[in-house]
Amino acid sequence: MGRVVDLALRALVLSLTLSAPVLIAGALAAALFGAAASAARVTEPSLTQVPRALAVALALAALGGYGASALLAFTRGVFTSLPSLAP
Repeated sequence: MGRVVDLALRALVLSLTLSAPVLIAGALAAALFGAAASAARVTEPSLTQVPRALAVALALAALGGYGASALLAFTRGVFTSLPSLAP
């Protein structure tokens, strides 16, 4: 049972590692452009949505290769260890 818990922990850490940069980029872009729009008293919501979408797309493009290789390595490890997980 310890191996299954270790596998679940590794899956959670991997999901946090892959999602954190994208979430942080989106949050920073939203905060920066939201503050700028608020300071300029602009109420157009698309002025904050477009930069956030661009920041998320940029983060995905920059880290997509690393994310794919990390996910592939984890998946290979899971399939390799499946026989040892069976009772």
